Amino acid sequence: MFDHLYRIWADGGALQNGTQQAHGYASYLLESRTGKRQIVRLGDLPGVPTNTQAEYVALISALVDLRGRIERAGKSPRSYSV
Repeated sequence: MFDHLYRIWADGGALQNGTQQAHGYASYLLESRTGKRQIVRLGDLPGVPTNTQAEYVALISALVDLRGRIERAGKSPRSYSV
């Protein structure tokens, strides 16, 4: 079993997936080892035409958010595992 301090669940989708009219939507969930959880909804993502791209946007957004939270707490992101 992998020991972690945080977990990220990321999901995304796209209405009219893969078409010129498509627009994505995404959200992610951050969970700490202590069980504290927060869901962040990114909402509509114009210009994101596929569900796969929306999922990548969610994952990258979650990692950037988590890094910022750790740095604002005065700690180094290198000290944490996801």
